[in-house]
Amino acid sequence: MLPVGPVGPVRVYVCGITPYAVTHLGHASTFVWTDLAARVLRGAGHQVQLARNVTDVDEALFAAALRQGRPYDELAALARFSFDRTMTALRVRVPEHEPVARRQVDRVVQLATALLVRGAGRAGRGDRDEAVAGVRRHPAGPG
Repeated sequence: MLPVGPVGPVRVYVCGITPYAVTHLGHASTFVWTDLAARVLRGAGHQVQLARNVTDVDEALFAAALRQGRPYDELAALARFSFDRTMTALRVRVPEHEPVARRQVDRVVQLATALLVRGAGRAGRGDRDEAVAGVRRHPAGPG
């Protein structure tokens, strides 16, 4: 292993789950390896800040909720509970930061709108409007 010289805090981001089904080995391995890397860095004396998002606003989640006949947020809560239990059983540490997508929808819409207004983005094929409408009006989704 190559020695890692002094650095500031190490910030690690790992794409988290979309909570609509039971976690499988493919999901778990991502978080086990990320946790292992963070532990190695901590063991070498580095301060590590780990972030893992939860994408609880997603077409796959909405579709699964419709198939099961339950509200999307209920399905997300159950799947996330199962995920957290699995991570605990695998001794994966809870990340320092775990942002939840549903809580950020309005901020994402504001950012996308600001980028469009400034000419720094484009809304090809109406994707932005469809995405916003899909989150707010989806039969299994919010609103």
